[in-house]
Amino acid sequence: MQNQFTVKQSTLKALVLLAAKKDIRYYLCGVNLEFSPSITRVVATDGHKLGLHQAGAQNAGHGALIIPADVINALPKSVSYDPELTFMKCEGPGAWEIVGLPNNGRIVFQEIDGRFPDYQRICSFKTDGLPGNYNPEYLMQFLKVQHLLGGSKKCTINLYQNGKSGALVTLAGVPEFYGVIMPMRTDAEGVTGAAVDAAFLTDLKAPAPALQAVA
Repeated sequence: MQNQFTVKQSTLKALVLLAAKKDIRYYLCGVNLEFSPSITRVVATDGHKLGLHQAGAQNAGHGALIIPADVINALPKSVSYDPELTFMKCEGPGAWEIVGLPNNGRIVFQEIDGRFPDYQRICSFKTDGLPGNYNPEYLMQFLKVQHLLGGSKKCTINLYQNGKSGALVTLAGVPEFYGVIMPMRTDAEGVTGAAVDAAFLTDLKAPAPALQAVA
């Protein structure tokens, strides 16, 4: 039996948000798919953030491939319909077919020929709770991932800070997902006991200077 696995379209649409855009590391410009007879795992990263979604499935065989982001972005958008797509290995090196699209549609594509990073090593850590600084745009992307995966509508993500190392991200209502976000370097690193300048506050309370005409 040929290698074959299933994954929900919403999962691909969500994880591709965390993939790289026009990166020289071309293998990051897509989503990594891994499958066994009972599990489908989807992973994406751009080197600054990473997301992993794992769900139970009934697949045929074992395997892995990197699907280009362009293929995922070309999948038809639907607000009310979330098809479970079937990936089937085609004849020829790296060729795959997606079936299960609306109106019996199908897509044939070529997987990205590259080696995906060792994400399991990246995800193997324990947070220490030390605060870090994080790119707010990346945090918003995790929020979009949460909404696409059907998580909480309260606009919250769970961030387990880890100092100068990668922090853990979980999504409310999406127990199948784990994420990692790297901290930003800022001028405030290592600074403790910071406070607002008292003179600055005093100036705010002082009367505004009178306007004077200029001759």
